[in-house]
Amino acid sequence: MKTVLGFVVLCVALAIARPSLAELKAGDPAPLFTAKTQDGEVFDLASRTGQWTVLYFYPKAGTPGCTKQACAFRDGIKTIRAEGAEVYGISADTVDAQAAFHGEHHLGFTLLADPDGTVINAYGAKTPLVTMAKRWTFIIGPDLTIRQVERDVDPALDAQRVATEIAKLKSGAPVPARATPASASPAAADPPREVATLAGGCFWGMEEILRQIPGVTSTRVGYTGGTTAHPTYPDVHAGTTGHAEAVEVVFDPSRISYEDVLGYFFRMHDPTTLNRQGNDVGTSYRSVIFYHSDAQRQTAERASGPRRSSPRSSPPASSGRPRTSTNATCRSTPAGTPVTTCATEGRALGRTGD
Repeated sequence: MKTVLGFVVLCVALAIARPSLAELKAGDPAPLFTAKTQDGEVFDLASRTGQWTVLYFYPKAGTPGCTKQACAFRDGIKTIRAEGAEVYGISADTVDAQAAFHGEHHLGFTLLADPDGTVINAYGAKTPLVTMAKRWTFIIGPDLTIRQVERDVDPALDAQRVATEIAKLKSGAPVPARATPASASPAAADPPREVATLAGGCFWGMEEILRQIPGVTSTRVGYTGGTTAHPTYPDVHAGTTGHAEAVEVVFDPSRISYEDVLGYFFRMHDPTTLNRQGNDVGTSYRSVIFYHSDAQRQTAERASGPRRSSPRSSPPASSGRPRTSTNATCRSTPAGTPVTTCATEGRALGRTGD
């Protein structure tokens, strides 16, 4: 028995220690493959001859990081297609799992199922010991050669990076390494800071826009405005907790005012749709300003318009309303179109997980 056990341990150790195939790099031919899409149709990479292709590998459908990345590609797909490229996401999930993920987030691009890891292995993207992909992104040229590989992928920034790098590749300019966002650089001295918490649709897409605003020093996403402690993604999107997807924005008030932050907020989403932003539907996608001081409350009320005693975008009574909901304000456009944005007292932002 000990001999058998020792042999098994040795085999596992050898498997882990075995040198991997040479990593694919820019200039290498892209390994050709076929795989089923989320609709069960067959995708053949060879059919992409003459076109730019973005092939991004991700670990598992429905997990927070993979959802963040998929939402970013969904929100940035028009920019990428404007460069003549198409996006394909691939993981070791089944066709059914990809279909559910695709439908839940209304993704406007194709997902590919690789449950046996054939494609993942061909691209060297397999996680050791388990059939799961690493988070790697390949840009493949019209001649089906690999033009760029990113192995240090930021899920929220990958779509923006891809669009920029394809444009540079097409122009013949060198593609630099991904830069660290300015907001992540250590400051020489602590600047003044103020916090705004805003809800207006998918928080990954909102965060990507908000973090680019001059004067914003950091952002993070989470759930707030509900009654359940430490809610999970399924809890929130079941519509029973009263939470909204929100972004916490830390900004320097000496560079940008709270009122100006709200100005960006109203321009980046549609405040006239009740509990909805595009294809994202539910109370978790409602439009809300969560204020953190009396000064913010006054500014939010000015921005939101006339006071209403029963705001349309408040969570349903069964899920528990914020205690200030009777004092929430909602906004109307000059043309009279009702705006559902409400202002209510802010609470702690719950984490989404990684």
